[in-house]
Amino acid sequence: MKKIYLFIFVIVILCLVIGCSSAQNSLKAQQTWPDDGRVIVDPQSGKSYFLQKVFVPSGSHLIASTFMRPANSVSAPVMLVVSGSRDGILTAESPLHRSLLAQGIAVLTLGKKGVSPSTGNWENETFYNRASNVVAALDWLNTRNDVNGQEVVIYAHSQGAYVTPLMADDPRVQALVLAAAPAEIVRQQIYTDKVESDTRKGKSAIRATTAAKRQQRFLDMLTHVCPVYKVHYLCHIYNFDPKPALEKLTKPVLVLYAGNDPMVPHHKNLPLMQAFLKHNNKAQFTVIPGGNHMFWHSTTGLPEEYISLRGPVATFPFADPNNLEHERLANLFANRVKQSPGYQEAVEDFVKRIFENQLSKMAESNSL
Repeated sequence: MKKIYLFIFVIVILCLVIGCSSAQNSLKAQQTWPDDGRVIVDPQSGKSYFLQKVFVPSGSHLIASTFMRPANSVSAPVMLVVSGSRDGILTAESPLHRSLLAQGIAVLTLGKKGVSPSTGNWENETFYNRASNVVAALDWLNTRNDVNGQEVVIYAHSQGAYVTPLMADDPRVQALVLAAAPAEIVRQQIYTDKVESDTRKGKSAIRATTAAKRQQRFLDMLTHVCPVYKVHYLCHIYNFDPKPALEKLTKPVLVLYAGNDPMVPHHKNLPLMQAFLKHNNKAQFTVIPGGNHMFWHSTTGLPEEYISLRGPVATFPFADPNNLEHERLANLFANRVKQSPGYQEAVEDFVKRIFENQLSKMAESNSL
């Protein structure tokens, strides 16, 4: 016990001297993101969509986000995309998102505070703070007259699936897609990730478990400092339990797991998620074979493998070799990697079913 207190004392002193967390400094990014938008002909579908870089106000901060809608739409329903941990943001013009656009559904890919050019700092946020950012995105959608901000499906990936159930009772939210959704307490999810990843890297089960326990002891000691000083962003989320919010979720929800994901392995999380949602008769669960954490077809599933999954420059049926937008899209990583079969189809089918009435009304209006 004395060693633990000595460790905490040393950490606190170091933090006071050199700073352990960016919590001391609110990031002030360059205000260069928003534009007037432009229309792009999708080289995959041949249909046009409107793309715009926007700022979503959240409190005193601005979150850089990407808004897309079908080019001629004035009342499209929306899929709001919430990304996972750290500073990663899902690709706005992915195959899934462009396919939804072609079928009449708008997409808003929400950024994160502190990820340039956004202001603020995601490292200072709890999951409840991040949930308020999602509500702010819903408020922003309501300011637009080219989409239906009352008809929104939220797609949340990885850590984003901890966040969105916290605000899912908002009446504008019609349904949730929880992809690679952790159901364990954050502390245990980190442990599981470590065991699974080390095992796939060749360690024996005993060595992998030992390393994970050692890491957990270190993080436990580190977070002991949190009440005194926020030494790490884990201070805000380390003991978060998703169970209470999930048990209250009554709206339609599609829970997706990837069969080759060491970070959120389905054999650990699916049984928990099914138990938490057992009273929700609108919940459905799918495991995508072969998919890694990003739902890309994979061998090991490890992040170290990601870069090797990039295939040749993408080809599209409606590509124009002289169109710079088509060249840009063909070179995007998300368009060059092979998605796991069944992933896009599962999301599309679910989202279109939720928006069935709205899409039918739009089709009737367009036919007049």
